[in-house]
Amino acid sequence: RNLRGFLRAFGSHGGRPLFGTGQAGSYKGPSASALSQWRGKGRSPSVRTHTTGGPTEPPPAVDGLPRFPNMTAPGMLRFLDYSGTVAFAMSGTVTAGLAGMDALGATIVGTITAVGGGTIRGFMLAKPAFWMEEIEYLYLCIGTSLGTFFFWPTVGPKLGLSVDEPWMEAWDAWGVAAFCVIGAQNGIRAGVPPIAAAACGMMTATFGGMIRDVLCNRPARILHSYSDMYATTAFLGGGAYVAAARAGVPVPARIAAGLGTALALRAAAYTQGIGLPTYGKPPSFGLVPRP
Repeated sequence: RNLRGFLRAFGSHGGRPLFGTGQAGSYKGPSASALSQWRGKGRSPSVRTHTTGGPTEPPPAVDGLPRFPNMTAPGMLRFLDYSGTVAFAMSGTVTAGLAGMDALGATIVGTITAVGGGTIRGFMLAKPAFWMEEIEYLYLCIGTSLGTFFFWPTVGPKLGLSVDEPWMEAWDAWGVAAFCVIGAQNGIRAGVPPIAAAACGMMTATFGGMIRDVLCNRPARILHSYSDMYATTAFLGGGAYVAAARAGVPVPARIAAGLGTALALRAAAYTQGIGLPTYGKPPSFGLVPRP
């Protein structure tokens, strides 16, 4: 009783209790103005409830994702993010293994291929590497890379598999589409100009593969004419998401716009051999049908 009187006497400021709680002893969470302020900074405040005895996941920002997949549109995008991470780690590991790297080298290259683009994006936005906080991405990359390194030489030849198979290209395209949307979301939350937000999408989707090619002593796929259009599809997919966001359309429609644009352009580039012009090509964007 004396402690309660002490807290009432000294635990207030301006008539508002510093130690007060809502009804039934539960914290009701941040106000709408606080949420708006935090979302403007690209993050959401932590929300804890004392009625359940433990923390709950903070609500994602408007242009953000939940921590783990669920059945909402952002939650499904998180699932595609995981799937793309596996696809990129697998292709990076195989490329490194064929270049003569050992298990450690191939695992490092596979991991860089999967998370390198997002890491560079975070550096450009003055943010820490996302996989330092969301450690599940590191586990996913290491597990996929090690499994691929040891099983691909045996399983791949028996099944006639290669990283250039159409199914692998399709899986990669879904990863590019998901990554470019997520990168654009990060750019929007950071408050950068629209074209920079679209560039964040391109970085997230393609810069990991560029580092892979450099480490494996290959021409960077996104910079050379031997490849069909790749980074451009990611940039335009991210741009479609940014445009939809600026138009104020609902979040599921924004995600669909970004994914659909990147997938459609990547499919057209792969099947029709569409590439950007170079000094050795006419200015027709290299429309050469794939045999």
